[in-house]
Amino acid sequence: MTPLISLVTGTYNRLPQLSRMMFSAIQQLPRLDYEFVIVDGGSTDGTLEWLRKREDVRLIEHGELRGAIKAFCEGARAAVGRYVLLAND
Repeated sequence: MTPLISLVTGTYNRLPQLSRMMFSAIQQLPRLDYEFVIVDGGSTDGTLEWLRKREDVRLIEHGELRGAIKAFCEGARAAVGRYVLLAND
């Protein structure tokens, strides 16, 4: 099923902030179909391992920092939701 909302963000070594943002979004969308599209710039703090375990995440691994604009643009292109929300972690 196609999600109604795609939440897109870029991240790099910000696991506490990213998880807080994601859990907050989940609480606000209890009955809506959604996906997270997360573009990671090569995190080394456990972010990648945490994201790989999540079924509600479409993970794009850049492996290096390419900048926020590239992360948001690539994430938005990968999103399949009817609505795309760009969010900061």
